[in-house]
Amino acid sequence: HMYCPVSYLEDKPLYLFKEAEWLYLMSAEREGYITVKINVPNEVLDEQIFDFFRDKYFSSSQGSTVKEWNVCRKEILDNALYSNLLPMLRLEAKNALYNEAKGWVSQKISDELWKILSDSPWAPYTGDTESDADEKYVMACVWGPAKDASQGFSTTLAMLDSEGGLVDFMSAPTFSGPLHWVGDAKNVLTDIKSQAAALEITKFLVLHRPQVIALGSGSVECLKLKLVLEEIIGGVVQNHAQEMKGALQGGDIPVILAPQAIPHLWTTSLAASSEYSNNVSEIVKESIALGRMFIDPLPVTASLFSQEKEIAGLRLNEAERFLDPEERISALEKCMITIVNQVGVDLNDIVKQTWKSYSLQFVAGLGPRKADELVQAIKRNGGYVSSRNQIQDYSMLGPKIWENACATFKFNADKVDSDEAELLDTTRIHPESYEAVKKLANKLDPDREESEALEHIMKKTMSIKSNTVNEIIDKYHFKEYADDPANKVTLKTLIDFAFELKNPFSEVRDEWRMATASKEFELISSDIRDRIKEGRLCNATVLYSRGLFKETNDGMEPLRDMFIVELDSGVLAYLATGERLKRSEKIPVRVLNVKPSKISFKHTYTKNFAQKKEEIDMFDIEVGNSETDLTDLKRWEDKYCKDHFYRHIDLEKEAAADMPKQKRTKFIPRPIKHVFFENVDYFEMKEKMEKKETPKYTYLFRPSSEGVGTLSLSMKLQIEPIIIMNEKIVEKDRSSRLELGPPLVLASEKFTSAEYHDLDDLIGNFVNQLANNFEAVRKHRKFLRPVPKTSEELEERLRKMLGQTKRDVIALSLDANHPGYVKLSYLLRQSKSGKSRSELIAVLPDQFKFRKKPFNTIDDALNYFKQSFTRRREEGQQQHYGRDDRTDRDYGRYGAQENYRGYQDYYDRGGYQDQRYSQQQYYDQGYGYT
Repeated sequence: HMYCPVSYLEDKPLYLFKEAEWLYLMSAEREGYITVKINVPNEVLDEQIFDFFRDKYFSSSQGSTVKEWNVCRKEILDNALYSNLLPMLRLEAKNALYNEAKGWVSQKISDELWKILSDSPWAPYTGDTESDADEKYVMACVWGPAKDASQGFSTTLAMLDSEGGLVDFMSAPTFSGPLHWVGDAKNVLTDIKSQAAALEITKFLVLHRPQVIALGSGSVECLKLKLVLEEIIGGVVQNHAQEMKGALQGGDIPVILAPQAIPHLWTTSLAASSEYSNNVSEIVKESIALGRMFIDPLPVTASLFSQEKEIAGLRLNEAERFLDPEERISALEKCMITIVNQVGVDLNDIVKQTWKSYSLQFVAGLGPRKADELVQAIKRNGGYVSSRNQIQDYSMLGPKIWENACATFKFNADKVDSDEAELLDTTRIHPESYEAVKKLANKLDPDREESEALEHIMKKTMSIKSNTVNEIIDKYHFKEYADDPANKVTLKTLIDFAFELKNPFSEVRDEWRMATASKEFELISSDIRDRIKEGRLCNATVLYSRGLFKETNDGMEPLRDMFIVELDSGVLAYLATGERLKRSEKIPVRVLNVKPSKISFKHTYTKNFAQKKEEIDMFDIEVGNSETDLTDLKRWEDKYCKDHFYRHIDLEKEAAADMPKQKRTKFIPRPIKHVFFENVDYFEMKEKMEKKETPKYTYLFRPSSEGVGTLSLSMKLQIEPIIIMNEKIVEKDRSSRLELGPPLVLASEKFTSAEYHDLDDLIGNFVNQLANNFEAVRKHRKFLRPVPKTSEELEERLRKMLGQTKRDVIALSLDANHPGYVKLSYLLRQSKSGKSRSELIAVLPDQFKFRKKPFNTIDDALNYFKQSFTRRREEGQQQHYGRDDRTDRDYGRYGAQENYRGYQDYYDRGGYQDQRYSQQQYYDQGYGYT
C-alpha cells in the first residue's frame, strides 16, 4: 500500500522528512488510516523554553507571597506555551513541510517530462553516406483492442511524409485484441487469416517504404505485436529488397517501442480536432501523433498546453496526485520553456508546417497570443523570414519582446537568402554580441577581412570520430583575449562564442539511441507498474508446463521444475515450484523479483508428429506460489518500510489491540405483547442465551437496532460451543409507529419471500420447521458427536476416522462462524496433502440448499454430493474440491459442472474453506444477519 512506509512512524524528527513523505502522511491522516501528532520533546521544552522563562520571570526568593506569584506565573506560562505557542509552531511546521514536499513533487514531474523530451528526435541511419538525415519517413503503429470495428478501434498503421503529414493508413483487425504469447512469431502466421493480414501489411510496407516503424507501447500486447511485425519485416527484407532499396536502415526496418502517453492525449486535443475532422478516427490521430514524436516531439507536447490544458492528463509520478491541476501544469510549463529555448525554433518550418507552431508559445517573451500574432505577421509578409533583424524591421514584435526572443529563432545557413542573411543568425549568439564576435573573428583569422574571416572560421569545423574539431578555434588562447580590458568580454562568454562558432545551433539534447531492454520494460509497464510490483499478489495462467530448457556453456539444460506463466496484467513470468501444474491452469502467485533485463528459454514441443523448438524471450520476473510466498508479509514490510523510525509490528498483537469494542446499540422499546417478545438489546439476548440452562432451539423476538419497522429473531442452535442465529424481520405495514406491522417477511435472500400474518404464524411456519430441520441434521448418522469445538479438533477427528475405514470420510457439524448453515466436511483417501475440505449447506424451513440446488432432506443433499464424485471418476477425471491435493492452494474443478478460479470465485459459488472464509465475509455476502 502506498501509505505503508509512513503508517507506523514514531519519534521521527521533522527535518528528516524528505521528498513526498509528508504528503503521503497528511493524505493517510485525511483518509482516516493514521493519526499524526507533532510534539516537542519534554527535554527540549525544559531546557530551551521553561529554563529561559524561569530565569527571566520567576523570582528565586523564598517568601510565601513570591511562591504564590511564581505559581501564577507558571499558569500563565503554561497557557501561553500549550495554548498558543506550540499550536502555532505545529501549524507552521506542517505548512513548511507541506510546501517543501509539493515543491519536490513539482520538480520531479518537471524532471520526468524533461527525460521524455531531452532525447533528440529519431535520426535515420546514414552509414558513411552524406544523405540528408532531415528526411524522415516514419510509419506509426498503434495496437487496438477490438478485432471487430463495431466493438472499438483495431490495430492501425499510419504512414507520414517527411514533414509529418498523413499519407495513408490501414487497419489490421487480425492483429488486434489479445494476442497469444509465442516464442516464434512464425507460429502466429500459420493460419490463413493471419497470413492474409500479414500479406496486406507487407504490401503497405512495400508501397510506402518507411525507414522506421514507431510502435506504441501503451499495452503489454505491443510486445507480442512487435514480434509479429518483425517477422513480417523479415519477409519484406528477404523478398522485396529491390523495391525497398534506399529505405532500409542498415539492411532492416527497425520496429521501435515508443511512449504512447502523449500521443494518446493528443487524439482528443484541440490541436487534433482543428487539424483533422471528426471523420478521422481517434486511433489514426494517435498514430499520427506517435509518428510525429519521432520527427519532433516538442511541438506535439506543446500542443497539449492549449486552453483545455490536456497536458494535465499526463501521469509522470505517483505523488502528483497531491498537486492541483494548475500546479502540475505550471511545473510542466517551466520544463517546456527551458527546453524550447535551448533547442531553438525554426520560424520558416513553423509557417510551412502548422503542427510545429505550438512550440513558439514557449519562446522567451512570447506566449500563445504573441506567438500566433508572429506567425500571422510572417504570412502577411511573404511567409518567409531570412534574418532576425527582418522580424524587427517588420514590427512583428516589440523591441523588448524581440530582445528576449530573437536568440531562440534559428535559421539554416543553406536555406536563407545569402544577400539578406546574417551568418551569426544561424547560431545561438544574441545580436547584441555580433560586433564582439566579429572582432574576435579578426583576431582568430587576421589575414582575412571581417566578413570573410567569420565565414572561413565556421567552415573549418569538421567531425572526426564523433568529435567536433576546428583547428583555428581550438589553437587560440582565449584567456589572453579575455584578460585584455579593451575587449570587454569574459572568458566564459568567449567559450560560449567558440562553441557556437564550431557548432552553430547544435543539438543540445542527448543523442537518440535504440531502446534497451530496461527501457522497453519501463515503456510497456508504465500503466501496470503497480500490478507487477514486487510483493504484489495476483493471478496467473500456466502457459508452458513442460519441455523448457535453458542454454548453458555445457549445452541445453532441462528445467524440470520451471513453469512459464502469464500474469493477469499480461506479462510473462517464470515460476519455480515442485508442484505438478497443467497448461492453462489458474493459480494465485506473488511477484518475488522484477528485473528490467531480458532472459531467454528454449521450448520443445511436438507438432504433426515432429519435434519443434521455439525461443521464449521475456523479462526477468520471478513469481512464487508456495504457502510461504503467499502468506509471508514481513519480507515485504522489511523491503518497503526501511525508515529508521518505522516501528515493525506484530500483526496478531495489533489486530487484538485494534479490535473495536462492541458498543451497545440503542433500540426503541416496542409495545408488542407476546410471550416470545422481549425489549432487550443484542448483548442482553446473548447473555441470556449463553446460559447453559437455556435449552437449544430457544428463541425470542426483540427490537432491531435499525429502528421501527424491523425486528430481530434470535435462536440458539447449539449449547457447546454456543451458536446463535440472528435473522432480520421486516414489517411491511408501518402505519402504526410502534405496534407490530404485519405482514412479516424474512430479510435474508436465502429464504423465500413468504409473508407471515403475525408472530405466531412466523413461529409455526418458520421457527418450528427450521428447528425440526436442524434437529434432523443433529440426529443424522454423519453428524459428529461430541461436537468439535475448533477447526483443528474437526481436522483431527476426520483423520482419525479415515484411519479406521477404507472409504472417504464425510461428516456434518455446525459452525459458530456460519449460524444457519450445516458444514459438510470431507477428507479423501487419495488426498496427498492430507487436509480436509468443507462446504456449506443452507438450512431452510422447508428444504436444504446445497450448491444453489434445493433438496427435501439432508440425505438428498449428501447423495447429490456423493454422485458428483462418482460421475467424475467414471469419466476418468480427477475431481478437486476446495483445497488442492498437493498444495495449500485452491484450484482445479469445482462441483460437478463449473470451473472456478482462485479463492474468491470458489466462495462466490458457495464453497467454504475454514481458514480463509471469515465471519465478516459471511455476513457481507448475505448468508446471515447480525
